[in-house]
Amino acid sequence: MDPIQKLSPTPPNSCCRLNSFKRVGVLLAFHSANIFVAIGGLLSVALLLASMVLMPVWFVALLLVVIAMSAVHGVQQISNKYLMYFGYVVLAAIYIASLSVNWYITVGPYAILAVGAVGIGFFFLSALTMKFLMKIDVHLANFVHSPKANGELEPDECMDRFKLSETSDSSFLLPHIRMTGRVWLGVIYFALHKLLVGGLSLAVLIITVLLPALVIFSGGDVSFFGNQATLGNNPVVYIVLIVSIWLVGAVGMPVVAVRSVKLTWWVCGESKSEQDQTTFLQTQGDVIIPITPEPTASTTNFEALDSKPAVV
Repeated sequence: MDPIQKLSPTPPNSCCRLNSFKRVGVLLAFHSANIFVAIGGLLSVALLLASMVLMPVWFVALLLVVIAMSAVHGVQQISNKYLMYFGYVVLAAIYIASLSVNWYITVGPYAILAVGAVGIGFFFLSALTMKFLMKIDVHLANFVHSPKANGELEPDECMDRFKLSETSDSSFLLPHIRMTGRVWLGVIYFALHKLLVGGLSLAVLIITVLLPALVIFSGGDVSFFGNQATLGNNPVVYIVLIVSIWLVGAVGMPVVAVRSVKLTWWVCGESKSEQDQTTFLQTQGDVIIPITPEPTASTTNFEALDSKPAVV
């Protein structure tokens, strides 16, 4: 026997069982966190839709602000000081008269402005929530997959890809124009793909954890397939059905995790244009600009030229 092999300890069988239990625990933790990320993404999309619904109210509020500012600006343009003061008095009288007619007329514009501001707040809250959920989703993907083959995603870089575009002059009118194509992709991801994967993670946990726990603690009295399908009435059919469903959940546990990781890579990874831009910038950084040598001064000896005899 090789002495090195003789001295090398053989791992016990409990070590292999421990690794298997560790993998199962990692997958269970992944699916549990995946459900919360899916719920958070759905709430983020709901906030975005609510902000879109409230945008007409925001436009009405801006229109009322423009009308009020135009009236004040028109009074300020009066050259005569006494007439300008009289204009301010007229505006104040109109405001007080609106209070006496109906308080809705006075309070309404403020309420409209507040509701529109809530819509703007919903939009920025949705954008901020989506960025952090993307970061958490990348952490989850790196948590369950091995980075040896394809590397791993950088959570901070992926979060920066889902930021809004730079502020423009008209962004306060409609902040949704700051949403880039990657941000819209994140909205579709959380509204469809992540919601579906989160539902599958929930189904996996119910089948592999909740269903066996109910069967064990109820002693087989809980019926999932009709009143006759219980452990006491038909034990063989009951056990076969429970084991079959549990096997489906056990097989689906890694399959759903792999699918979720692939979707995260698809959404958070660099696009082809971003890869080309990164490669171009790296290439530009490595380019060495050749230095053209400066022309040297001429060293021609004019005295020697003058000393040569002229040819007749």
